[in-house]
This record gives sequence, C-alpha cells and structure tokens, in this order.
Amino acid sequence: HPTLKDPFVDSYAPNLTMTLNQPIGISTMRHSIKEIKAKVAEKRSSYQAYIQQYDNLSETYAGMSSCLAWNTIYDPRKDRIFTTVDRGWNKSRGGYVFFGWDNFFMSHMIGLDAPKLAMANAIEALNEVTEEGFVSNNSQANGRKSWDRSQPPVGSMMCWEIYQKNPEQWFLEEVYEKLARWNDWWMERRLNGNLLAWGSHISKNPFFDSRYNTLKAAMLETGIDDSPMYVDASFNAAKGIMEMHDVGLNAMYIGDCKALLNMARALNKKDDIKKYQKRIKAFQKNISTLWNDQNFLYQNYDLVKEAFNERISPTSFYPLIGRTATEKEAQQMVRKHLLNEDEFWGEWALSSISKGDPLYEKQKYWKGAIWAPMNFLVYYGMKDYESLAAERKALVKKSLDLFDRNWEAFGFVCENYSPIDGSCTQEKLKSSSWYTWGGMMAIMALMEEGYY
Repeated sequence: HPTLKDPFVDSYAPNLTMTLNQPIGISTMRHSIKEIKAKVAEKRSSYQAYIQQYDNLSETYAGMSSCLAWNTIYDPRKDRIFTTVDRGWNKSRGGYVFFGWDNFFMSHMIGLDAPKLAMANAIEALNEVTEEGFVSNNSQANGRKSWDRSQPPVGSMMCWEIYQKNPEQWFLEEVYEKLARWNDWWMERRLNGNLLAWGSHISKNPFFDSRYNTLKAAMLETGIDDSPMYVDASFNAAKGIMEMHDVGLNAMYIGDCKALLNMARALNKKDDIKKYQKRIKAFQKNISTLWNDQNFLYQNYDLVKEAFNERISPTSFYPLIGRTATEKEAQQMVRKHLLNEDEFWGEWALSSISKGDPLYEKQKYWKGAIWAPMNFLVYYGMKDYESLAAERKALVKKSLDLFDRNWEAFGFVCENYSPIDGSCTQEKLKSSSWYTWGGMMAIMALMEEGYY
C-alpha cells in the first residue's frame, strides 16, 4: 500500500501515513491481509471465550481491560513496559507521565488477571521516586518531575492487594523498602502537630514550575487538584504545608501503615512491625479529633481558624479504611451523609463535593463530578464493616451502572462522570473518555463478586 507524504500529521515522532480506503495490515512478518484477518478473528474468538469466566461482568471486564491494554506502552529509553493514565496525555508530557496514585490504582486493576504486569507497574512507579524517597506528583519522560510534592499514599495498600491475589515473596521484597521510605517521608515533611497536612516544600525546581511552594501546588499533592475544600486554606510557605489537618490524608496514611505492617510481618521485619504498630495507634487516636460529633462526620480542621472546615467531600468517609472509624461512627456518617441525596447520593453517585457546596454547580473536575478513585476508596473502607453490607452493595451498583452505560453505549472509560446525567460528555465537565482509572468503577464490582 503506498504511503503519503503529509507534512501536517499531528505527531511528535516518526510516523507512517496512509489513506484508509481499504484494509491495512502491519506485520513484523510477511503476512497477507487474509492471514492477518484470520489471526485477528482467531484472537477475537479466544478473547470472547476468555472473558466469559466473569459471567455477567464479562463486558464490564472487557471495558476495564481494554482501556488498560490500550494505555500500556513500551519505554525504549529505559527498556520497560508500564501502563499510563491516557495516551492522549502522554503527547504533551514528552512521551509518558506517571502520576503518584494513578499508577498504583492501575497496578491493582491489572493484578486481577495479569500479575506480572501488575507487579512491573508497581515497581516502575516506585522506580520514579525522588532523591528524598517520595513518589512524586508527576514524573515525565522529558525528565520533569515534582520534587516539591507527592500524591496520596495508596501505594502500600494496592501492592498488598496485588500480593494477596498473587502471593509472590519476591514482589514484597522488591517494593517494601521504597514504600517504607515513602511512609517515613510523610512524617518528616508533612507532620503539622500530631497529624499530617498536604504541602509543597522548597526543593529544586529545574523546570521552573510556577506551582511550587504555594497553596495551589499543595492542592495538587491532594490528587483532587481543585477541590473546593482547600480554596480557603492557609498555606505556610516556610513549613511548606497547609495549615489544615486533612481527614483523607491521615486516613490513607493509616491504611498505608497497616499495609506496611502486613508486609513487615510477611517479611519478618520485627523492628518495623513495632514501628507501624506504634504509628497506627498514634494516628488512630489523633484522627479522632477530626470527628465532629455535632455533625456526625469526620471533617478537615482549619488550624488557623481553629474550626472544622464546613466544605465536605467523600474524603470524610476515608476513615472507614482499616476500620479507623468506630462501628457507631461508620453507621452514623454513612446513613446521615453518604446516603443523603442533598449531599452525595442520588441516581449517580458519589459527587466529589457536597451538593450544598457553593462551587458544586460548576461541576468541572473536582467541583462536583464523580471520580472513580473516590468511590473506590469509600468502597475499600466499607468492606471492613459487615453492618454496611447493604450500603456497600448499593455503592457498587451505582458505580457499575455509571461504568457500563458509558462503555456499552460509547466505548468510553471516563476520567470522571457527571452526577447530572451519568455521562462524561455533559457540557460542564472536563473529562477524558479513555482514562485508565475510570475502570476502578468496574474493579469494585469484580471485587464484590469475589473475582479479586
């Protein structure tokens, strides 16, 4: 087939351009179009047979795995394979980008049935740590990295899940030290009194990032970049941290410590076992101060105003992780707030900020849109409370409905979803339609049905 000399192809790399007015086959061997079609048909048949093991979730699995597969790339510079958030994002990032918590969530999803690739993804995410030993907010192919800020500490929890599904000792030995170092880093850089706070500290900045040692940079560390919860927070530039004790961060940190405790036991690291037991006990005691017994909810605490932050999101439910919340607290906040249709519940759930928030109407990004990692972390916590089984199943169903309707109708795996119409094309949104962590809406259902 003849190639075209087109000088205006939207590509930063060498490319091969052809008209698509007839079938095109690309092969590393001398295959005819007929032979290629036969091989594709054979693989399609084999794949359709394979996904039937997931029964009524077979098409759900197909959507999640297709997005993960498409966004899995080869890095020729470092000779490695890993999964990226979205191929469309890679182009503007010099070839690829790692994001702190995205890549661990992707590793977890892949762990369902491709353990070696899952482990490779987690290992490569940890290979991107900074000199200080933390997993940075982003790490790009062109060398740019966030040396001033991290992202939510979910790595140990996701690696432990992968290990439980695929118990290979070498994997724990490979990831443990870097995960442990990252856990220590939070204590060194983000401890504000007796609890952690988000931040962006003074460090090298060779790419002249304008969002550096500022409140906006600290907001990027949260992973929920423009959440209304932080717009009025005070930022202490000297300390490099927000003057706000954050429920979500401290709850995830407890989960991180618990996962590392499990790893330390599996690896027989006796001194580390004691260290994590001590940290868990201290943080579970200290996070109890963020329980607002007037509102029956965990809330962020403004250290300057000396008051609870009234702006709430699903992060208020993260103390469910690791059974940090008491049984009574869990039931109160889920039934009073999570299931409240004036706050987070509805036909499509969970909105990323309370529906009563002044910025909810904007919807764009974390100002109301529904995000898979939030739903997943709330589900992840609810799994430890048998008394919340009905509510947990309801959350899984709503998440699955969001995923399936967009995948089956349009082939979309959405970066975020609209609580208005359940799509990722609603006019107020900013949402990629082929973003890997959208599949976390699917993995919840697969976990709930016992596949993971």
